[in-house]
Amino acid sequence: LEWSQCGSLGRHLNFLSYYLKRNDKEGCSADIKDILFYDLPATLRSLIAGATEEQYLDEKLRDAVYPLLDGGHHDSAIRKTFIILTDRLRRAFGIKDEIDGEDLINSVFGKGGKMPVALSDSKKQALRNLISGFYGVYRNRYAHNDSEAGFADARAIIEMANQILCEIEAVADASAKEA
Repeated sequence: LEWSQCGSLGRHLNFLSYYLKRNDKEGCSADIKDILFYDLPATLRSLIAGATEEQYLDEKLRDAVYPLLDGGHHDSAIRKTFIILTDRLRRAFGIKDEIDGEDLINSVFGKGGKMPVALSDSKKQALRNLISGFYGVYRNRYAHNDSEAGFADARAIIEMANQILCEIEAVADASAKEA
């Protein structure tokens, strides 16, 4: 970060140094308060705004699940992840039906699927197996059971869903170009 992104932290630290060198602890109190209540929050806001850790995540996924994760609602974040994944599958391949789960995945990637997909049969089957297994293991666990997820579980599932979203987008784009 640049000093300008930290409020007046640089100035306050210089004054703290100035007062402490003169053994004037009372003179430090205003600067300490300003550092604690203004400069550190400004620095944190700048760090969060510039954070790149989650910038690689799908924007809609990130915006939907990170508030839930921040609130400690890990199982809700997982359920929301699968709602976004299902919606993206439908939209990416133009599926109007309200089908879900295995039926949705098979309509796109299954043998004899309704959608023209720009993949070889073996890659299409592999992607079908991956997504179907992902739904079967993780979505069903948190959508149909009273399971509580930890933060690490939720992050791992969100990361995997993000990768699947990237695959879906790439395949949908390639399929649209071939059509």
